[in-house]
Amino acid sequence: MPVSDSKLKLLIANARWVVLALATIWVAFLCLMDPCSERPAYGLVALAASTAVVLLWKNHIRLLAAPPRRRALRIAAGFAIDAMALVFLVAAGTFPFVMVMSTVDCYTPRTRVSEAFILADSAQAQIAEHVKQSGTLAGSGKGVTLAVPGKWVDGGYVSENGTVVITTSDPPAFIVLTPHLANGLVAWDCAGF
Repeated sequence: MPVSDSKLKLLIANARWVVLALATIWVAFLCLMDPCSERPAYGLVALAASTAVVLLWKNHIRLLAAPPRRRALRIAAGFAIDAMALVFLVAAGTFPFVMVMSTVDCYTPRTRVSEAFILADSAQAQIAEHVKQSGTLAGSGKGVTLAVPGKWVDGGYVSENGTVVITTSDPPAFIVLTPHLANGLVAWDCAGF
């Protein structure tokens, strides 16, 4: 069944609106996306795949204006090529992005927070030494200080019972290291906020 010129123009006009809507969704998605999310980026993969499909579909609408004898062959060949291109685009474009980007984006903030644990190491060693000599946690934090502030660490505090509290600024974090005795040795519980 041949497509009339008015229907063809309407299809092309609607395709332009779909492409514009997809561009708007991409901008909104990228602005609202949390770069350090630990969750898989299924929404991003679906958006990338649907964008590729819509753009390829938009190009096929133009093929409807071809003469009737060649139209079916052109459309079939176009869809076969587009299917191969789509598989390549999804595999080559989105898979590495989903697998690598969330880890790389979050590496620097995690490294900055690790400075707090490095600064707490000397306090933990002093508390463990006190427990080794006295056999109790009571008073193990008395006189123990932290070498703060560091580059990313804002401050810290050691309580009399040996609890170590450290705060960081970028990213904002609050780390609490609480000692307890396990078979006469000091073990640490870590909580972070």
